[in-house]
Amino acid sequence: MPLIVDVSQKKISIGDKYTIAINGQPYYRAKTSIWKLFPKVDLMPLQGEQIFMSLERGFGFIIPKITFTIGTMYYNLETISWFKHRFAIRVGKDYFEIVGHRGRKVSIFQNGMQIAWFDNEAVSFFSGDNYHCTANANAPAEWLIAIILFWDLQFNRGDKKAINIKLGNLLQSQPFDKTWQPY
Repeated sequence: MPLIVDVSQKKISIGDKYTIAINGQPYYRAKTSIWKLFPKVDLMPLQGEQIFMSLERGFGFIIPKITFTIGTMYYNLETISWFKHRFAIRVGKDYFEIVGHRGRKVSIFQNGMQIAWFDNEAVSFFSGDNYHCTANANAPAEWLIAIILFWDLQFNRGDKKAINIKLGNLLQSQPFDKTWQPY
């Protein structure tokens, strides 16, 4: 049975707030800090205020400078190609690649093998972005969530209106694999 991760941004809120469900069950929540110079997103369990993971954008003119923090461990996002929306994160001996495809689809690879893909809705109302991720059953759900939150922070943050239309990427470093199936 595949792992399904849904990240839903609240339609109307001060700062971005998200509800995250794993296999249909609400599991995590996330929120952005609104009083910081650079945006920061904190991921925490549904109940309680203890932060599990944070994503913080640093100063970067064009290329995103994102740091993921879990406890005292720091992981930096590497930009492979900004124009073709290809990024990577090294977590211990694991290497995650984030590959944006033409349109709104994004694939996630772990150590060279595809483990997941996600997309978001083409049209959203009142600034609420919703992401649906399909992954292998053994994929690290927290890193999938972090990658989706990074994507939203980087590419779907900005001037939100009552109706938002997203066309997605025009360039891609590799085509989307329509035959990939989660295990």
